[in-house]
Amino acid sequence: MSIRMLFALFCVFLISLSAMVSAQRPLFDLKPEVEDVFLAKRSASDFYRSMFKRANAQKRERIVMDALGGDFLVRKRSYDMERRR
Repeated sequence: MSIRMLFALFCVFLISLSAMVSAQRPLFDLKPEVEDVFLAKRSASDFYRSMFKRANAQKRERIVMDALGGDFLVRKRSYDMERRR
């Protein structure tokens, strides 16, 4: 599998995980930046497209971090992936 395909699958996993977590907490607790990641408003393909539209890696990282609720491992992996480029 190519790197882009793996990244797409990873994003779909993050979205489904985000949907499960967000179903357990009320919508008003979410920050405005997280709402555009929220599954009810965007499909997985829109989320994937928005990841590549972002100009810098820190914004992409923040989107993924917000979707997971701030998971350090995702941040570290994102940082490592950017460092390899």
